[in-house]
Amino acid sequence: MSMRERLPSLGHRKRSRRGTEDKLKSLEFGIDDCIRFPCLLQRCCEEQGYLFIPMIQVFQTREDGMFFPIQTSKPFNFEVLSNIILKLFLNKEMKLKMIQCIANQIINSRLFYCLNMTILFFSSTLTTLKLDYCNLKASNLTTLQDSLNSKKTITELSICGNPNREQNFFCLLHCGLKVLNLRFCQINVEGLKNLARAYLNTPPYISSLIHLDLSHNMVFDEGCTYIANILRCDRNLLSINLTDCKIGDEGLKTLLSSFVEFSLNLDELYFRRKIRMEYYKLTSNLKLPVFYSNTISEAEIKDKLATIEALLSKHPLIIEAYEENGEIICKGNYSLRHFNIAYNPLTEESLNLLVKTLMEQNLLHGNGKGLTRIVLDGTPSHLDECENVKNTIYDLLVTKRMRVSSSLSNSFTAQNRSSLRKIRKASNGSSTSRSVQSSNKDKESIITASQ
Repeated sequence: MSMRERLPSLGHRKRSRRGTEDKLKSLEFGIDDCIRFPCLLQRCCEEQGYLFIPMIQVFQTREDGMFFPIQTSKPFNFEVLSNIILKLFLNKEMKLKMIQCIANQIINSRLFYCLNMTILFFSSTLTTLKLDYCNLKASNLTTLQDSLNSKKTITELSICGNPNREQNFFCLLHCGLKVLNLRFCQINVEGLKNLARAYLNTPPYISSLIHLDLSHNMVFDEGCTYIANILRCDRNLLSINLTDCKIGDEGLKTLLSSFVEFSLNLDELYFRRKIRMEYYKLTSNLKLPVFYSNTISEAEIKDKLATIEALLSKHPLIIEAYEENGEIICKGNYSLRHFNIAYNPLTEESLNLLVKTLMEQNLLHGNGKGLTRIVLDGTPSHLDECENVKNTIYDLLVTKRMRVSSSLSNSFTAQNRSSLRKIRKASNGSSTSRSVQSSNKDKESIITASQ
């Protein structure tokens, strides 16, 4: 359903009806988004009986990648909220690519609804959404989740400085996002626990997130347990930012344990057994499952079975685990590349543990897998010993990056060699076929001459 179909017709305000309709007529001719977005937002706000609109600033991309401002018309018969600024960033084709909202006051629920409806209308080209410091509530995050699930084009979301008591940030994990920024959201241990639970109970192929920013939150050493649980079961995440999260030596030790081989804890063992038991029960009796009520249809059971089969075939806690000395051991996370732990109260003990982890990753995977960039800015470096350990860490990372680049170049040259061989074989085959054709023609000419 389009935006125009969702919104009812205008007509309850005679003073603004004509001016708004004149603007809406231009929407049918496919004019630029810098005019379409304010018009649709005004229309939606008017239908909701909300006669306030944010201050809208429009910018367009230049050839050098920078943005320059574009003049926009003043909204007709609407009061402009100077404390809420809505920045629209357009590409060279004047299509909306990014929206940034800067709010110094609590956003009205009706205004947020209008913003969400308008954003949905432009979701075909919109890729980045920044709602920093907008005082978003838990219900607003649920609304964002529904919008992101309905339109998968938005791949980057930033909601910095939007804390809420419910700590329901986990609802944004599996919405097709690649970058999620949760800085200054006052995420505590309970919120991290919800995030870890969402990762554990979700098939790994659903998560498309490659960068997670949890910096400047109340993680502490206790919360590192749940971040480590995320790293233990996620192989798509490439970068995580834990700047200024009050992480000490014990917390970093817990995090680094997920980068090498580890034993499954009780929750992970329970998860493995639960998945296998559900699979066995579903496959043994599809018609009447023991643990399902009779109201569930066979189609729903098959959908559940498909999800469980995906977990069994792709979840790292199942396919990368093996039994040894009565314990279930799983391979460590060698997918994460960027690890930012700057401005945390770490000591020399943590730095030595980092060196040990990097050496173990290099020993088990000498092809450059694992951590390649670690940010240690702001960590204690007043001692000469700490500075020496930092230099050792950076040397190990440089060596690993050189191995990665060399392996990529070797694979590239190998592909070039294989392609050259194929070309040579093809050319040789064509030359031989031509020679065979020519010899056949000679034979035919000899036969005809003899006849």
